[in-house]
Amino acid sequence: MSTPGSIVFIRKAGYETAGAVVRELLGRTGLAFRGKKVLVKPNILSGCAPERAVTTHPAVVAATVDFLLDAGADVSVGDNPGIGGYGASLQAAKKAGIFDASRGRFVNIVMESKKVAVKSRFFSSLTVSRALFEADLVVNLPKLKTHSLAVYTGAVKNMFGMLVGAEKARVHAAGGTAAGFGEALADVFAVRPPDASLMDAVVGMEGNGPSGGRPRHLGVLGISTDSVALDAVFLRVIGVEPGRVHHVRIAAERGHGAMDEAAIRVDGALPAIKPFALPASRRLDFVGDVMAATVHRLAFPGITEYARLRLDAKKCTRCGICAKSCPTGAMKTGGDEYPFIERQTCIACYCCHELCPETAWKMKGLMGYIQRRHRA
Repeated sequence: MSTPGSIVFIRKAGYETAGAVVRELLGRTGLAFRGKKVLVKPNILSGCAPERAVTTHPAVVAATVDFLLDAGADVSVGDNPGIGGYGASLQAAKKAGIFDASRGRFVNIVMESKKVAVKSRFFSSLTVSRALFEADLVVNLPKLKTHSLAVYTGAVKNMFGMLVGAEKARVHAAGGTAAGFGEALADVFAVRPPDASLMDAVVGMEGNGPSGGRPRHLGVLGISTDSVALDAVFLRVIGVEPGRVHHVRIAAERGHGAMDEAAIRVDGALPAIKPFALPASRRLDFVGDVMAATVHRLAFPGITEYARLRLDAKKCTRCGICAKSCPTGAMKTGGDEYPFIERQTCIACYCCHELCPETAWKMKGLMGYIQRRHRA
């Protein structure tokens, strides 16, 4: 929640020292955990090994759970990965090391849902995990990463994982463009803003995130009871003006947190890093939204959004996750065939690129060249 003079605490950390650092940072929030039901919400995008920097690191999850249990809280850990299927959530958590890190507190929150009314120009209601409303407190554990559609995923975007089943696809389809999706993300965040967000930025991800980028060492953990302020601070660390990231800007405009630098106090030393590589798909957006919207719709192979994704058949296992996650049905597959994109139906949401466990969908053409050769 936003408070006058929002504070973001930053501390140097490695995963081997996460326990002590997380304990200090959670203590800084001023929240009373004893006797409270606390939902810990990590980023479990898919079942990837921790070293790939796709998910919240297990060390951060374990340290958070240990602190909360010691503080006398009733803890549960859960997320809704975008890969679909009730059993997939549990399997993804196990592969990412988060199931074991939960100390026996992992809950498959996909299983019980609740429809809630929302104020949005895209939809009148959303179906979310019931656990979100059964908890007294929500502790959000985002991973600092780039995102091919949203530019950046952190504290605000991580609450997208509260959507159940096909809701993620519906929100992607409703938003359509990068700006529309950003507004939809702000709508989702408003359903239940977390009480605290603890950013895993020990090792983040740059490039074509949130799953196909490169791990990038930053060496810090950060926390705030203002998720928007936390995102704003880390966006400036990686060289992005927060106002250029739609979901962060809109959440701030709606009063969910502070974005302006003068309204945020940082306690601790920010990491000094070299330029951070943004997703190839979003680099031209920084030229201007009107120009970007025009460029992205031009029918020139290698430049338009619809022409940039190409399948690496050597990596593809034909698992069908890309087709199941496609919000418009543009991804086609069947039998022993490799998946392919029906261009006229594609809205360039990059769900296929985001959720492919083998990173088989690649950026090609001019956008791929920009990603390989240039840095933000």
